[in-house]
Amino acid sequence: QLKVDMINVHTSGGIHMMEQACDAYKQIHPEGKLIGVTQLTSTSQTMLNQELKVPGALLENVVSLAKNAYAAGLDVVVCSALEAQSIKEKIKEDFLCVTPGIRLNPELGHDQKRVATPYQAIKNGADYLVVGRDITLSNHPTDVFQSYLEEIQ
Repeated sequence: QLKVDMINVHTSGGIHMMEQACDAYKQIHPEGKLIGVTQLTSTSQTMLNQELKVPGALLENVVSLAKNAYAAGLDVVVCSALEAQSIKEKIKEDFLCVTPGIRLNPELGHDQKRVATPYQAIKNGADYLVVGRDITLSNHPTDVFQSYLEEIQ
């Protein structure tokens, strides 16, 4: 009832769960965006297969989860910027992608395994960039923020 603009669910919960969440959320806030989290950007191919015991390629897994989110009526998915282009090509061009793991220097990914620069993210079709640590860990956050704006433009 707070009319929160965006809420997320995990796509690994399955289509039925996402449909139920979407129906309930849209009854309360028809204009809101329900976001489906695919694989966290801290997930690597090795982690997916060996630790999580999910077979197959990471990209194929993310696209499959995004297809389920779209089929369930969700508005947006969270994915790596490296996967946004494939999602848009295989699902729908205007299906929105929120992309964490955005770094000015991808070598400084911290725990994030699938990272991209702001430029790469936008080029790959990201609709929303999630930026955090570059700014929050900096001694000069305003300068870092300005660097992001310059790269985006």
